[in-house]
Amino acid sequence: MTRWPRFLVAIAALALAFLPGPATAAGQLQCDAQFVTAAGELDLCTFTSPRADGTEIRILLLGIESTSRHRISITFDKTETAALVRLWRQARDKQAASWQRVGDFSETGTDDNSHLIVSAGPGVRFTISSPALGANTLDLSATELARFTTALEKAVGYVAGSA
Repeated sequence: MTRWPRFLVAIAALALAFLPGPATAAGQLQCDAQFVTAAGELDLCTFTSPRADGTEIRILLLGIESTSRHRISITFDKTETAALVRLWRQARDKQAASWQRVGDFSETGTDDNSHLIVSAGPGVRFTISSPALGANTLDLSATELARFTTALEKAVGYVAGSA
């Protein structure tokens, strides 16, 4: 990914991390799927930024807001969404009574590269950490797996349509 799109990714991540709702920062942040638990909220969003040539840059954002309102997110461009889908499917398909790590993904090309760890257990556990913001963890219950799958597939399809 070139420097300019990564800059937009950083703007989008900051928008998700610090603003309470959809934001415009050289584009549009759209959060269509929120998963609320007692520990916080998991948001699945897309960020769209128009280019001068009429095409768009589209980014998928996964963010966690804790009950103390601490927000942290990680971004995926269209070449990276397959990694998130792979981690999701592995975790969804390995449900068990206790938590086991299925894999991770590290963001690159930003000033504060976030890291995602996905675990399987009695649901799916997401932990997003960053050097600047610390870490947030959210457990998605087994009852939400189908809804998250649908939302992820929709977001990945949208991001895949970018130039």
